[in-house]
Amino acid sequence: KKLNEATDNSNINTKPFFTSFQTVKAHLHSNDWSFKEQIEDSFGLIQTGGNGANGSYKIVLEVNESYLRVLVFSKILTPANMREKVALFLTYCNYGLKFGNFEIDMSDGEVRYRSSTLFAEGQLTEEMVQTTLYTAVITMDKHFAGLMKVTYAGMDPKSMANGDKETHAYISQVLESIGAEQRETKVVESASGALDQ
Repeated sequence: KKLNEATDNSNINTKPFFTSFQTVKAHLHSNDWSFKEQIEDSFGLIQTGGNGANGSYKIVLEVNESYLRVLVFSKILTPANMREKVALFLTYCNYGLKFGNFEIDMSDGEVRYRSSTLFAEGQLTEEMVQTTLYTAVITMDKHFAGLMKVTYAGMDPKSMANGDKETHAYISQVLESIGAEQRETKVVESASGALDQ
């Protein structure tokens, strides 16, 4: 079902993940992200969208009492005849990553990047949300051009999977540029229209 569809939020404050879910929402609100939410028995979901330098992405945040998981989806499905080549490209990308990993659904060609963080119950902070979210979106964006070149330009998967050193340095630079008080969305801008596309 779609987020916010037939979802009863009346008893969310009794859920064990209530505090963590509120922390994620507070961070998104403070940075002017538009989002939809859905509450399940053991976790909460938030769907939003973001633009990077190379593409536009659907983003889903999953929160329970002990972990935050961020999923960043390419909006472009990989054609069936290119999925094995893209899977090889993503494998090369994953080998160099320090955080998270890329995945492809071989049945429909959906590509996503996922990252997560563990925390003690009730101890999720906005800084942890920011780091996990931005790391995921920036990593997807840094590899998105290579993904498109492998998929549609026939480029070599290995040569397109640029090393993680550049990506990791770029992530660190961006996170350092975001002051705890300033809290601006610099690289990833909220895309309110992305939810309905």
